[in-house]
Amino acid sequence: MPEFMLDENSVVGDLVALFSDEEIACLVGQVGAEALAAVQSTPLVMFDQVDLIAGCISPEKFAMISEAMIGIMGGPEFSPETQACLEGFYAEFGMTPPPDGSDTAAEFAYLFNYLMCLTDEEAMALSAGGEDAPLPSQLRCLTAQVDQETLFLLLGSVEEIFAGSASPEVLAALQETQIASMTCGLDLLSLAG
Repeated sequence: MPEFMLDENSVVGDLVALFSDEEIACLVGQVGAEALAAVQSTPLVMFDQVDLIAGCISPEKFAMISEAMIGIMGGPEFSPETQACLEGFYAEFGMTPPPDGSDTAAEFAYLFNYLMCLTDEEAMALSAGGEDAPLPSQLRCLTAQVDQETLFLLLGSVEEIFAGSASPEVLAALQETQIASMTCGLDLLSLAG
């Protein structure tokens, strides 16, 4: 596999040059040869069609491309452990997140599990200037005490909790999660968005 030598001056053609003949054939099959040729000189920093690429490459290659793209945008360099975790993440959860608003629980699961791959330093560098997301170490602490299914149950029950109409099962899960989140230094409301 060619080395991923991409930088802020790279264009889509530089990225496509890293693909195998089979991967390029897949891209041509998805978008057509003319459309692919038309974007070859588009700067990578302006390329937002990652979903087209995701269907044609392996999770391992996608993780490498994602890291290169994050680096181009000034993000952190991932540790080998993070890179390996992200490869498994992309294999399990897919290479593109669920569309916004399509399924809140699926969006939460995607982001939650992505964050679980990062170190605190990597997560802070990615969110610099953005929203205050929970730190991966806090999420690991929380999931050591409360399973993800319970967290997703709570996420799906936010409206009922705030309306005061949550079931006893949800209230018990909320209490368990509140105690665990305090132990982990985590604001429970930050998880609910």
